[in-house]
Amino acid sequence: MLIKNGLEKLTVVDDFTPDAFKNLVMDYGDFFSTDKHIIDDEGYVQLVSHDGLFERGVVPWHNDWSYGVGQYHGTALYNFFGGHLTPTWFVDMKRAYEELPNKEKYENVVGTYFPPKDLQDKCFTERQLRYLRKNKTQRPFIIEHPITKDKLLYFSPGSLVDTNVRVDIGELTEHCKQFEYPIHWEDNEVLVYDNLRVMHRRDAFEGERILWRIQFNYEETSSIG
Repeated sequence: MLIKNGLEKLTVVDDFTPDAFKNLVMDYGDFFSTDKHIIDDEGYVQLVSHDGLFERGVVPWHNDWSYGVGQYHGTALYNFFGGHLTPTWFVDMKRAYEELPNKEKYENVVGTYFPPKDLQDKCFTERQLRYLRKNKTQRPFIIEHPITKDKLLYFSPGSLVDTNVRVDIGELTEHCKQFEYPIHWEDNEVLVYDNLRVMHRRDAFEGERILWRIQFNYEETSSIG
């Protein structure tokens, strides 16, 4: 289901634990580790919360870890508390590519990515930021999925800082929004999505909302720092 459609919804039992979350997701790939907002000893399970990572504000369209090393294939999110306060919106980037006018216009476009300012202090150590400044990640706007070999549009507006040629990002984003759809969170729900097949965003909300997150790679474990 994940490879075919770009995301998969799973229902879990009450009293779901971080270890149970890892066991559920482990068959999708090898986990990325991180240093901040974690709730397990290995650094695999991260909190996305109203008073921590991303807080209550708008999170713009993006692909996770666009500014990091490697492809960064997928994410699993668990609705620990309050997920219903705002949906998560997705765009099918396979369809966005297939319906893209003048595809040849984007064939040689390359984007440069860096973490947005509001995430730099919350997500990264200074050592990690120094590494990312020195080794800014570049990715083509047209990519090939490593498993399906489908062509996908990829440009992560929320973390894109430069392109090798001039591109109207607003126009391209409006094109993608034709293919957007919401996921409305329910209790005891895990959402797993392919980070190359879809990009996503979130609206602002009021109240308390906590998700658990695991990031994974289909091929190999990766971390920085």
